[in-house]
Amino acid sequence: MRIQALDAEESQAGGDKPLTPWGKKTSEHAATMFTAGKTITLDFDAPQGAGVQIDLSRFRDNYGRLLALVFVDAKTFSST
Repeated sequence: MRIQALDAEESQAGGDKPLTPWGKKTSEHAATMFTAGKTITLDFDAPQGAGVQIDLSRFRDNYGRLLALVFVDAKTFSST
């Protein structure tokens, strides 16, 4: 999964982009945010009234990762 509206450097080897210290820092920050007991909400920016039965393939990037806005305890993750 990739967090929409968050531009982060690479934190894992395997891609065509170099690893960076900022990527590692972002990964470490995420590990502190996504902990047991927190409420995580994903918003796929689906059209109103789409209901649960939506085709998630339209919310994927070029690498097949889901793109979603992420909220941790009702706060936008990309702004923390």
